[in-house]
Amino acid sequence: MLSDPALVIVDFQLDFCKKYSDEEGRFVEDPIHQPAIDATVKFLKKYRESGRTPIFVGAIHSEKTVSRPLFEKYERIGKWFCRPGTEGAEFAPELEVGEEDIVVIKHRYSGFHNTDLDDYLRSNGITDTLFAGCATNVCVATTLYDAYDNGYDVTLLSDCSSTDLPELQKLTEKNVEAKFGTVCKSTDIEL
Repeated sequence: MLSDPALVIVDFQLDFCKKYSDEEGRFVEDPIHQPAIDATVKFLKKYRESGRTPIFVGAIHSEKTVSRPLFEKYERIGKWFCRPGTEGAEFAPELEVGEEDIVVIKHRYSGFHNTDLDDYLRSNGITDTLFAGCATNVCVATTLYDAYDNGYDVTLLSDCSSTDLPELQKLTEKNVEAKFGTVCKSTDIEL
Protein backbone atom coordinates (compact mmCIF):
# COMPACT_ATOMS: atom_id res chain seq x y z
CA MET A 1 0.00 0.00 0.00
CA LEU A 2 1.27 3.46 -0.92
CA SER A 3 1.57 6.17 1.71
CA ASP A 4 -1.15 8.72 0.98
CA PRO A 5 -0.57 8.95 -2.77
CA ALA A 6 -1.47 12.00 -4.84
CA LEU A 7 -3.57 11.26 -7.91
CA VAL A 8 -2.33 13.50 -10.72
CA ILE A 9 -4.62 13.54 -13.76
CA VAL A 10 -2.94 15.15 -16.75
CA ASP A 11 -4.60 16.74 -19.79
CA PHE A 12 -7.89 14.87 -19.95
CA GLN A 13 -9.13 17.98 -21.78
CA LEU A 14 -11.59 17.99 -24.63
CA ASP A 15 -9.07 19.03 -27.31
CA PHE A 16 -6.89 16.05 -26.37
CA CYS A 17 -9.25 13.25 -25.31
CA LYS A 18 -12.42 13.81 -27.33
CA LYS A 19 -13.20 14.37 -31.01
CA TYR A 20 -15.04 17.42 -32.25
CA SER A 21 -18.00 16.44 -34.42
CA ASP A 22 -18.88 19.12 -36.97
CA GLU A 23 -22.07 17.18 -37.66
CA GLU A 24 -23.17 17.30 -34.01
CA GLY A 25 -21.51 20.63 -33.23
CA ARG A 26 -19.92 19.30 -30.05
CA PHE A 27 -17.18 17.11 -28.64
CA VAL A 28 -17.95 13.38 -28.71
CA GLU A 29 -16.24 10.29 -27.28
CA ASP A 30 -12.98 9.21 -28.84
CA PRO A 31 -12.74 5.40 -28.81
CA ILE A 32 -8.99 5.60 -28.23
CA HIS A 33 -9.21 7.67 -25.04
CA GLN A 34 -12.67 6.82 -23.64
CA PRO A 35 -11.67 3.55 -21.93
CA ALA A 36 -8.95 5.40 -19.99
CA ILE A 37 -11.40 8.15 -19.04
CA ASP A 38 -13.92 5.55 -17.87
CA ALA A 39 -11.28 3.76 -15.76
CA THR A 40 -10.18 7.10 -14.31
CA VAL A 41 -13.76 7.99 -13.37
CA LYS A 42 -14.06 4.69 -11.46
CA PHE A 43 -10.74 5.15 -9.68
CA LEU A 44 -11.49 8.82 -8.98
CA LYS A 45 -14.67 7.81 -7.15
CA LYS A 46 -12.69 5.40 -4.96
CA TYR A 47 -9.96 8.01 -4.44
CA ARG A 48 -12.40 10.72 -3.39
CA GLU A 49 -14.31 8.32 -1.11
CA SER A 50 -11.03 7.68 0.72
CA GLY A 51 -11.02 11.37 1.68
CA ARG A 52 -8.34 12.43 -0.76
CA THR A 53 -8.33 15.38 -3.16
CA PRO A 54 -7.25 14.73 -6.76
CA ILE A 55 -4.98 17.02 -8.73
CA PHE A 56 -6.01 17.96 -12.26
CA VAL A 57 -3.24 19.29 -14.48
CA GLY A 58 -4.41 21.08 -17.61
CA ALA A 59 -2.76 22.87 -20.49
CA ILE A 60 -3.58 26.39 -21.58
CA HIS A 61 -1.79 27.41 -24.77
CA SER A 62 -1.51 30.87 -26.28
CA GLU A 63 1.08 32.71 -28.32
CA LYS A 64 2.36 34.32 -25.12
CA THR A 65 2.69 31.17 -23.01
CA VAL A 66 3.96 28.29 -25.16
CA SER A 67 7.59 27.57 -25.91
CA ARG A 68 8.99 28.64 -29.26
CA PRO A 69 9.11 25.05 -30.62
CA LEU A 70 5.48 24.40 -29.63
CA PHE A 71 4.43 27.76 -31.09
CA GLU A 72 6.15 26.86 -34.36
CA LYS A 73 4.51 23.41 -34.35
CA TYR A 74 1.02 24.87 -33.88
CA GLU A 75 1.65 27.44 -36.60
CA ARG A 76 2.97 24.74 -38.95
CA ILE A 77 -0.01 22.40 -38.47
CA GLY A 78 -2.47 25.30 -38.47
CA LYS A 79 -4.24 24.23 -35.29
CA TRP A 80 -3.91 25.29 -31.66
CA PHE A 81 -5.04 23.19 -28.73
CA CYS A 82 -6.47 24.23 -25.36
CA ARG A 83 -6.73 27.93 -26.11
CA PRO A 84 -7.72 30.14 -23.15
CA GLY A 85 -11.48 30.28 -22.65
CA THR A 86 -12.32 27.64 -25.26
CA GLU A 87 -14.44 24.55 -24.77
CA GLY A 88 -11.49 22.45 -25.91
CA ALA A 89 -9.51 23.54 -22.84
CA GLU A 90 -12.16 22.19 -20.46
CA PHE A 91 -11.63 18.90 -18.64
CA ALA A 92 -13.71 15.91 -19.75
CA PRO A 93 -17.09 16.37 -18.05
CA GLU A 94 -17.16 12.78 -16.75
CA LEU A 95 -14.34 13.68 -14.36
CA GLU A 96 -16.58 16.18 -12.56
CA VAL A 97 -13.77 18.54 -11.59
CA GLY A 98 -15.05 20.49 -8.60
CA GLU A 99 -14.11 23.61 -6.68
CA GLU A 100 -12.61 21.46 -3.91
CA ASP A 101 -10.21 19.78 -6.37
CA ILE A 102 -6.69 21.03 -7.01
CA VAL A 103 -6.27 22.41 -10.54
CA VAL A 104 -2.81 23.17 -11.90
CA ILE A 105 -2.54 25.10 -15.16
CA LYS A 106 0.56 24.49 -17.22
CA HIS A 107 1.94 26.02 -20.40
CA ARG A 108 4.48 23.34 -21.27
CA TYR A 109 4.35 19.55 -21.45
CA SER A 110 5.30 19.10 -17.79
CA GLY A 111 2.94 19.88 -14.96
CA PHE A 112 5.98 20.90 -12.90
CA HIS A 113 7.34 23.59 -15.23
CA ASN A 114 6.64 27.02 -13.66
CA THR A 115 3.64 25.75 -11.66
CA ASP A 116 2.85 25.24 -7.97
CA LEU A 117 2.55 21.44 -8.29
CA ASP A 118 5.82 20.67 -6.50
CA ASP A 119 5.03 23.19 -3.73
CA TYR A 120 1.59 21.65 -3.22
CA LEU A 121 2.94 18.10 -3.00
CA ARG A 122 5.79 19.01 -0.63
CA SER A 123 3.65 21.19 1.64
CA ASN A 124 1.23 18.28 2.03
CA GLY A 125 3.96 15.74 2.79
CA ILE A 126 3.22 13.71 -0.34
CA THR A 127 5.92 11.34 -1.55
CA ASP A 128 3.93 8.91 -3.73
CA THR A 129 2.28 9.94 -6.98
CA LEU A 130 -0.19 8.16 -9.24
CA PHE A 131 -0.48 9.34 -12.84
CA ALA A 132 -3.41 9.20 -15.25
CA GLY A 133 -4.28 11.16 -18.38
CA CYS A 134 -3.34 11.68 -21.98
CA ALA A 135 -1.18 11.59 -23.95
CA THR A 136 0.74 9.00 -22.01
CA ASN A 137 3.91 9.41 -24.06
CA VAL A 138 3.88 13.23 -23.99
CA CYS A 139 2.47 15.27 -21.10
CA VAL A 140 1.75 12.40 -18.72
CA ALA A 141 5.26 10.99 -19.16
CA THR A 142 6.94 14.39 -19.00
CA THR A 143 5.14 15.23 -15.76
CA LEU A 144 5.87 11.77 -14.33
CA TYR A 145 9.58 12.05 -15.23
CA ASP A 146 9.78 15.47 -13.57
CA ALA A 147 8.05 14.05 -10.48
CA TYR A 148 10.71 11.35 -10.34
CA ASP A 149 13.49 13.93 -10.81
CA ASN A 150 11.99 15.94 -7.95
CA GLY A 151 12.21 12.94 -5.60
CA TYR A 152 8.69 11.50 -5.78
CA ASP A 153 7.87 7.82 -6.15
CA VAL A 154 5.88 7.48 -9.37
CA THR A 155 3.24 5.05 -10.56
CA LEU A 156 1.65 5.12 -14.00
CA LEU A 157 -1.93 3.83 -13.99
CA SER A 158 -1.92 1.99 -17.31
CA ASP A 159 -5.68 1.63 -17.59
CA CYS A 160 -6.19 5.32 -16.74
CA SER A 161 -3.83 6.69 -19.38
CA SER A 162 -3.97 6.74 -23.16
CA THR A 163 -2.27 7.92 -26.29
CA ASP A 164 -3.19 7.91 -29.96
CA LEU A 165 -0.99 4.92 -30.85
CA PRO A 166 -1.09 1.70 -28.79
CA GLU A 167 2.60 1.01 -29.46
CA LEU A 168 3.54 4.36 -27.87
CA GLN A 169 1.46 3.48 -24.81
CA LYS A 170 3.34 0.19 -24.43
CA LEU A 171 6.75 1.78 -25.02
CA THR A 172 6.07 4.48 -22.44
CA GLU A 173 4.91 1.87 -19.93
CA LYS A 174 8.10 -0.13 -20.53
CA ASN A 175 10.25 2.97 -20.12
CA VAL A 176 8.53 4.00 -16.89
CA GLU A 177 8.88 0.52 -15.45
CA ALA A 178 12.52 0.15 -16.54
CA LYS A 179 13.82 3.54 -15.41
CA PHE A 180 11.40 5.49 -13.24
CA GLY A 181 8.81 3.65 -11.19
CA THR A 182 5.84 1.35 -11.29
CA VAL A 183 3.19 0.61 -13.89
CA CYS A 184 -0.05 -1.03 -12.80
CA LYS A 185 -3.80 -0.91 -13.24
CA SER A 186 -5.87 1.32 -11.00
CA THR A 187 -7.64 -1.77 -9.67
CA ASP A 188 -4.30 -2.88 -8.17
CA ILE A 189 -4.07 0.23 -5.98
CA GLU A 190 -5.25 -0.06 -2.38
CA LEU A 191 -6.29 3.18 -0.72
